[in-house]
Amino acid sequence: MDEFAEARAALVTLEKRKQGLIAELNDVHAAIRSQRNKLEELIRRLPVSPINRLPDEILLRIFELILIFGTPRTEDKNCCVRWKGQLAEVSRQWRNVILHSPCLWTTIRVSPSWNTARIEAHIMRSSKSPLDIEISPWRNSYALKDRPLLRRLELVVPCAERWRSLTISSVVSSSTFRVLQRLDHLSLPSLTSVWIERFPCCEPGKFDLPFLQPQRAPLIEKIFISGDIGMLKGREIPSSVKTLAVESTSLRWKITSALLLEFVPCQRLTSLCLGNFTNSEELPPNSIQLPLLEKFVSRGGVSAALICAIVAPRLKHFECHELSAYPSLHDRFVAVGGKFSNVDHLELHAGPQRSQRYKPPSQSLRLAFPGRTQARFSTGNTLKA
Repeated sequence: MDEFAEARAALVTLEKRKQGLIAELNDVHAAIRSQRNKLEELIRRLPVSPINRLPDEILLRIFELILIFGTPRTEDKNCCVRWKGQLAEVSRQWRNVILHSPCLWTTIRVSPSWNTARIEAHIMRSSKSPLDIEISPWRNSYALKDRPLLRRLELVVPCAERWRSLTISSVVSSSTFRVLQRLDHLSLPSLTSVWIERFPCCEPGKFDLPFLQPQRAPLIEKIFISGDIGMLKGREIPSSVKTLAVESTSLRWKITSALLLEFVPCQRLTSLCLGNFTNSEELPPNSIQLPLLEKFVSRGGVSAALICAIVAPRLKHFECHELSAYPSLHDRFVAVGGKFSNVDHLELHAGPQRSQRYKPPSQSLRLAFPGRTQARFSTGNTLKA
């Protein structure tokens, strides 16, 4: 009985101690809550940095300026990805804004520097926003049979209906050929801009080229193509195009500037750049009507017949490169009169065969471009303004 009494007394003592500890623990919890509330109140009274007081909409606009417009053209294009990671580490607010803003994830590069995980992350975070697709094939893609390129390309093809712009910049035309093969039968309802370098040498009709078909790319407005452009023969440029730049490197298909313009619906064209086309002298005066054209650039010379054939009452920018010695500039422009009276920016660049003592024919140019306010003339390394 003594042993039983002792055990019972020890239990009672422990129970009392437990109750005391629980009461003490409750007091500690209450003190913690009180202290936490006090700290939060003190934090709220602290002065807030102006950048942290910005609403998410303003912060997003700042990020857009940094990531989209703040990158120099000569800088590594992958720096935007690194900058997003660095900005997301600044604070929770910055991270949330970056990760949940689809407009910051719309540029996708199909290139060696982007792995599949990065491409998939951009596709997911861009939500339903329009996409800018930049395809840069591997330098040794032919040896690899384009397997890495095509694997990455397959990730962006399913969302082709969201493509806003398409850029294919390749160092070899064979890679461009394989890319175009994969994209040939797509529908691109949101596409507004296409840039293709080193278009491959192929027979006309080899590709359907969806961006040249109004029913598959109804919103296309800008087209730049360089390379063997024999595929343009017999095709019409969509009437929705406002900016057209075509540079020919074709040795098989001789397309004159006049023949190209036959494929171009000129009524909506506002900017036209022709590169390395042969000029036809069999053009009637005032036969090419370009009512909305504001900028004309020729990078392979321009004939007097083409100059006289163009009618562009809204033309403001006239630029010609690689002008040959014959015919003279006077002979090219003497018959123009005041047709280009609204041109305020004039650039004429003579070819290397011209004399360094060349002087532009001021009288004929003054008559052809009476309204010019900016003029630049160059021969070889000599530039005159």
